[in-house]
Amino acid sequence: MECYLIRHGECEPPCERNYDLNLRAANGPLTQRGIRQAHALAQRMEGVLFDAVFSSDLLRAKETARILCEKTGMVPVSSEAFREIDMGLVAYRPWTDFPQEYQKWARHEEDLPYPQGENGEAVARRFFAQFAHIAQSGYSHVAIVCHGGVIRCAVCGVLGLPQQRRFLLGDPVENCSVTVVKHNPQTGEYRLQSFNDAAHLAGVF
Repeated sequence: MECYLIRHGECEPPCERNYDLNLRAANGPLTQRGIRQAHALAQRMEGVLFDAVFSSDLLRAKETARILCEKTGMVPVSSEAFREIDMGLVAYRPWTDFPQEYQKWARHEEDLPYPQGENGEAVARRFFAQFAHIAQSGYSHVAIVCHGGVIRCAVCGVLGLPQQRRFLLGDPVENCSVTVVKHNPQTGEYRLQSFNDAAHLAGVF
């Protein structure tokens, strides 16, 4: 099975106003540029016959997935398993409020959680638990529209890297970029085919 991990389009910047306490995440919509990026992504993916399209349950990912599926009529399935890493208190407060935590976290020597949030291993666990169900479906091609942090955690899982190494992957993971992972259902083996491919976004302003 080929899985296309897609980061959502550009969105409204995270702020206290768009922070959803129930979802524990910023949940702003796509910007106009993000919408254009999503349409460029859809054009790039026209030649791929997806058996299913999944997305994070956050608005920016759901909007990107909807645009991706417009021409096919496919209905994306959203899941909290693909939600962005829970940044805890840092999602709406500056790191300067947490100087001791930041001193350790910024070195990226350990897979430390955000203050009252998740670490990379927690994200990888929920991602691969849901991915395992998808992999058993018999699908050949699927898309998962999610987030830069989730994609980094997933790639570390595929490559067997410690999760703190995820910060070396993608600077940044581009909006509406495509990362392709292959999964062999017979062996359970994962292979990274491509990472952070954003060639289709050239000229999108």
